[in-house]
Amino acid sequence: MRRSFVTVGFAVLVGASIVQAQSQQQAQAAPPAQQQAAAPAQAAADPLKFTTDTAAIFFSVNPDKTADFEAGYKAMFAALAASTKPGMKELGASMALHKLAAPPQPGQPAIYVMWIANPSKDFSYVYGKILYYSGKEPGDKYDGIFEKQEDATAAYTKLKDSIVSINPFPLTKIVG
Repeated sequence: MRRSFVTVGFAVLVGASIVQAQSQQQAQAAPPAQQQAAAPAQAAADPLKFTTDTAAIFFSVNPDKTADFEAGYKAMFAALAASTKPGMKELGASMALHKLAAPPQPGQPAIYVMWIANPSKDFSYVYGKILYYSGKEPGDKYDGIFEKQEDATAAYTKLKDSIVSINPFPLTKIVG
């Protein structure tokens, strides 16, 4: 009984994650050279800056780009683990990336889940902000987790080109 409840619940979340995220490109913080000169009158809230004690991010990934997606996140996780910038090791340690064990149906995206235990309240989980600005709001110069901006750009490109949609789920523990 519990197993079917978990399976049905997971299927509902996966179904919700396939919905196209309209603002994905805007939410992923472009490199400094691509920042727009004029700032919007009122910035939208960052959907990947969590205030809850647990969160999950569902990624729909082009099935032919899963290796790029995984390589982009592996590079980012390695840079976070090696970072000397305040809070970056902890940011990396809060995340675990999982792939749905079942292969995607033909023509459907692969599903990945980023499980975030004790999310940072100070930094965003937007991959572009992490890569280029160490999880802070975009600025006019590179302040990322890699020593060289070119390495951040390589990881950013792999992620940007592989992701179909991103769906964040801030979670509140009820029981257990």
